[in-house]
Amino acid sequence: MTLRALLGAAPDWVDGTIPGAFQTMYLERRSDYRLTAEERQAKLARVGQDGAWLLDALASEAGAALRGLAAVGTLATIWQQRDERVDGRVRWRTTTVDSTELLVTPHDPGVRAGQKRGWRWRGDKVHITETIAEPPDPDEAADRADPADQVRFITDVTTSPAPSGDGEELRRAAAARHTVDDDERIRIERYLNRGIGPTWLADPQVAGVVEDALQFFDSRRYRLHAWVVMPNHVHVVITPHADVSVSGIVSSSKSFTAKRANALLERQGAFWQEDYFDRFIRDERHFEAALHYVEANPVVAGLCAMPEDWMFSSARHRHGRG
Repeated sequence: MTLRALLGAAPDWVDGTIPGAFQTMYLERRSDYRLTAEERQAKLARVGQDGAWLLDALASEAGAALRGLAAVGTLATIWQQRDERVDGRVRWRTTTVDSTELLVTPHDPGVRAGQKRGWRWRGDKVHITETIAEPPDPDEAADRADPADQVRFITDVTTSPAPSGDGEELRRAAAARHTVDDDERIRIERYLNRGIGPTWLADPQVAGVVEDALQFFDSRRYRLHAWVVMPNHVHVVITPHADVSVSGIVSSSKSFTAKRANALLERQGAFWQEDYFDRFIRDERHFEAALHYVEANPVVAGLCAMPEDWMFSSARHRHGRG
C-alpha cells in the first residue's frame, strides 16, 4: 500500500532508491493462509526489517517531500506499534500498545482490535432491535392484517470501532442521539412507544426471560454491551463472536424466548415477528448515539424518569440496581 502511494507520487525516486526485488515482494498483496507458523514468523521479521529500511530511506533529504503522504504515516505508525530497534537490530515490540490506538491493517487504518474480560476480537459492535409480532384480529376489518399495518420485528445491525468502551459512550451520547434517526425510524419508534401492539413483555416474568437469555449468551455467542426490554420490543447492543452470525443469534434467541414466554402466558403461536431489517452505523458518533438510544428508550416512551429506573435494562445493572 505504501509502495503504491510512493510510486504514484514519485516514481523516479522509487526506481532509483528501492530495489526491484523489494518492489516485487510488496506490490502484490499476498495471503499468509498457506504459510506454516515458522514461515509466518520469518515473514513478520522480514517485514519489520524492510519497514525499518524504507522508513530510513524516507528519512533522508531526498525522501523529505514524501513523508507527508498518508500511506507513509500509516506505515510509520504500524511499524512503531509492532516493531522496535534495540542495539541497532529490529525486533518484535516487547511492550503493548493501547488497543484504541492499535492499527490492525494498513489497508483500512480505521479498523481497531478490541479486548474485554480476556476476550479479544477485530470488528464491530452490533445493535439489534426487535419488536413483537401482532397477530391479525378477526374482529377487526380484513385490511387490518395488511403487513404495512402490523408492528414489525426490526433489527438494527450497527457497527463501531471494536475497542469502544460502553460507559463513557452512554454518558456522552445525548447530544448525538438524533444522528441515528431518520423519518421512518422516528415514526416506527413513536408508534411502538405508545404501546401499540401486543405488550406481552410488560409482564415482569416474560421480560425477565428475555433479559436472562440475553445475559446467558454473553461471552458464549457475543459480547453484550447494552440492552432494554420494552413492553412491546427489545433493543440490544452486542459484538458477535467471529464464528457466529447475527441471523443465527436472532433466530436462536427468538426460538428460546418465544417458547418460554408462551408457556408463561399460557398461549400458542408466533411471539416475535418473523422478519427483520438491518441498519449499519456510519461512524463512532453514530454508535455513541445508538448506545444512548437503547438505555434512554423507556424515558423517551414516558415509562420512567431516568434510564436506571427501568427494571429490565443495562442502565439499571450499571448503576448497581439490577
